[in-house]
Amino acid sequence: MSIERRGMENLKTGMGVLSGRRDRTSTGALLELSMFSMERQRLGLEMRRAERRIRQIAQRLDVIAAKGERLQRFVDRYPDPVTGVVAKHALSSLPIHVAPSATVRRRVLTY
Repeated sequence: MSIERRGMENLKTGMGVLSGRRDRTSTGALLELSMFSMERQRLGLEMRRAERRIRQIAQRLDVIAAKGERLQRFVDRYPDPVTGVVAKHALSSLPIHVAPSATVRRRVLTY
């Protein structure tokens, strides 16, 4: 016998308990249109936040891949301590590390 798992979409809120009489009046219809408009706005904002977070994650994955390649070249440059063999692709002309000049900040102390 497995236990049924429930999430956020299974929560019962006041929106689920609607009066049938509310839709039959113009004020009830306007109220419901207003609620739908607010929900649409909230969901649009949530979607934009999720898209921004996905872009941030993709950028971070790119940075991790670049740093991983740089560190792998660093590891491959030196001989294996046990066998003393240097990897064949270790002698590449690419630098191990290049500091990005645009992001380096220098501080000048003044008294």
